[in-house]
Amino acid sequence: MSSQPPVLPAGALRPRAIRALLEPDPPELAPSGRRILAVDDLDRWSPSLLHLLSDAVDARRAALVATVRSSALEQLLSRFRPAEAPVLVELPPWRAADLSHHTRAVLDGPLHPVDGAALVQFSSGNPLCLVEMIEHGRLTGRLQRRHAVWSWALPLTVPPITAARVWSILADEPSAVLEVLTTLAIAEPLSLPVLVRVHSLAAVTDAEDRGWLMSTSTRNGVLVHLTRHLDGQVAAASVSQLRQRALRAALVEALAVERHGDGDAMVAAVAACVQTGVGLPESVRIPAAATALRRHRTALAVELTDEMPDAAAVQVRAAALAEQGRFRDAAITLGAPMPAGGAEPAASPVPSARPPWSAALRALAGEPDDSDTVGSDPVAMLCADSWSGRRLEAAAAVGGRSLASTPLPEQSRSLRLAATSWAHLQLGQVEQALDLAGTAPAGPPGVVRTTSECLLVFTVGLANLVRGSVREAGSHGERLCRVGIDEQWHLAYCLGAFLRGRAAAAEARPELARRRLSESAASLAQAAPLVDRRGILQALALAHRMSGREPGADSAAPGDARTTPAPLLLTELGHLAEAEALLLGGRRRAAAELAGLVADRARTGGWPLVLLQALHLVARTNPSAAVADELAQVADTADFDLAVRYGAHAVAAVSGDRPGLTDAAEHFEGLGLRWLAAETAAAALAGADRSHLGVEWAARATRVLGRLDQEDDVALPESWGAASARVARVTPRELEIAEAVVRGETSAQIAQRLSLSRRTVENHLQHIYRKLGIARREDLDLAYGTVVPRAPGHSRG
Repeated sequence: MSSQPPVLPAGALRPRAIRALLEPDPPELAPSGRRILAVDDLDRWSPSLLHLLSDAVDARRAALVATVRSSALEQLLSRFRPAEAPVLVELPPWRAADLSHHTRAVLDGPLHPVDGAALVQFSSGNPLCLVEMIEHGRLTGRLQRRHAVWSWALPLTVPPITAARVWSILADEPSAVLEVLTTLAIAEPLSLPVLVRVHSLAAVTDAEDRGWLMSTSTRNGVLVHLTRHLDGQVAAASVSQLRQRALRAALVEALAVERHGDGDAMVAAVAACVQTGVGLPESVRIPAAATALRRHRTALAVELTDEMPDAAAVQVRAAALAEQGRFRDAAITLGAPMPAGGAEPAASPVPSARPPWSAALRALAGEPDDSDTVGSDPVAMLCADSWSGRRLEAAAAVGGRSLASTPLPEQSRSLRLAATSWAHLQLGQVEQALDLAGTAPAGPPGVVRTTSECLLVFTVGLANLVRGSVREAGSHGERLCRVGIDEQWHLAYCLGAFLRGRAAAAEARPELARRRLSESAASLAQAAPLVDRRGILQALALAHRMSGREPGADSAAPGDARTTPAPLLLTELGHLAEAEALLLGGRRRAAAELAGLVADRARTGGWPLVLLQALHLVARTNPSAAVADELAQVADTADFDLAVRYGAHAVAAVSGDRPGLTDAAEHFEGLGLRWLAAETAAAALAGADRSHLGVEWAARATRVLGRLDQEDDVALPESWGAASARVARVTPRELEIAEAVVRGETSAQIAQRLSLSRRTVENHLQHIYRKLGIARREDLDLAYGTVVPRAPGHSRG
């Protein structure tokens, strides 16, 4: 009986062992036996090994089953052409969605999108490496679960098992090749002249011949990168510390000579030098710090400019500290004596290093400030007042004048636009804020480069959310989320996910709201200094309530230990979200008291938008004529239509005007504010009984409430369902028959489809007529509502 040919995992062997295996009739195997070679990542084999393998396949000494990455398949087939076609299985690199699917299966939860993108980039999408990294992260605690989302808590590193596996392949590589891989691991892709300047042309050519390098032609020349980024990371770790320092210093010098001093490669090379203690000249540190700030690598920018007295370095350092939310440190940095004449760096959101900016930053840090000092610089006053919600009218006026007075650098204009639009938004001048934000310089589509641009996009999204343009708000949130993933920028993703979560909650999609707000909350560790932790967590707790769940322990918003205050508007909107959660939990009185406290603070502070939102919530929980009158007065000062609708809603709630409440519910539903629409419809039906059956407003209110009640992931409060049930106590079977009639089916068609007799169907219809207070089929649409679309071609019978 013949035995099966041996299957040899050649990918686990070193090149010397593979060469011995491919020689004719190796002694460890029977001469007549045909080996089946199972090779992982065949595209990584050197040309000489591929030549031996081709000979073995042609001589029928071996059959081949191999995997190869899709991106390297064409290159492999140009080097490996046996007469007998091999069995090649393409392994496309994983995308972030593939990694997220794996994480859900292994960890029972999603991976944060920003961290997922970073892992995929770090590993070049290698599935095996990603699986090893996730397992290693789980075992070592690098992966941590925050708000039901898994996040990577520490810098990305190569797992030991991956390092051992890859190094088993790299062990026989010449030292010159390893050094080429080390240089590319530090900063890739690199231009060919830079790589040749650091190493020799022979070493680069050898590395390419061995299958480690790939090149692409661009308008600026030839770029060289690794075929496996993670392999390069392991190679970098294998070189001695002393040799690493020499290589990194040489790379920085070569980049400077080739005039690549302001690119990503220089930032990566400089960061590597900092990690290994390589000294760098100021001529390199300042441009690299400015570029690091543009790439949102604020910690590196701070470290590079440490103890540098140069004015440009001080401004970059202050800007980086401000982006981290360390306003007090930024103020101290700017307040230190500096040489005059420093030019404004392009990346700095701080226009100049003048003492008034120090006072403005101290105000942002929540410290007492000298108002006269802040007032001596209008732009400093604008930023401090807009952030903290003080002197909003003056801030809006100052911002308008500064934008119209003289031409401004793009970065300075973006900062002033964000601050001025934020001030208008808090004043309830939503349309004016949107018009002003629309004058921002038109950059590449979807590109958000600086913190001020990020805040400007967030302001536009929040303004759309406030005025009821829910879809527009969600699209702006999605834009920030994409930027956060592409740039691995947690601040942008945190703000974008917050917008998308609040928009989903307004549309009565609580499960989507929970996911997005959980992702936003999970980004707080990296983005917290510039956002409101309590506001996000309170919005997340509200989304839990909307889906019928109790908020988890990590969704609570305890006292925040941060010393940096969040933007006032977000803080107060978070308190209102907490009040809404109380309302959904049946604690109406507590909700009204909390909303009333927010309204009191808004009156004292002069925050019209917060006052409008708070009064509307009070009117929904505890309506009174005084609240309705004040709400109408505040709505008159706003410039968006929804504010007027809030006033009409409050008046209808106080007077018990059920048709008016129904009109408001339909208007809210038309805007996409489906949750508010259902709540208003339930208020219209509250206290109604069978005497209201067949009344036009009751039928419309029931339709609004019924459409939301059919959603699977929405848990309506019991009181809302009770209000509808008092109007129409219809059994499930009666509801099914009523819907069929509304669709246009005849009694005979209904009986046939439901396997009932026609008499039974007619009896059910009579019961429905009595409950709804009608006498014929034609009144069913009006009395109960069109729950499902009418079937085309059907006539009533």
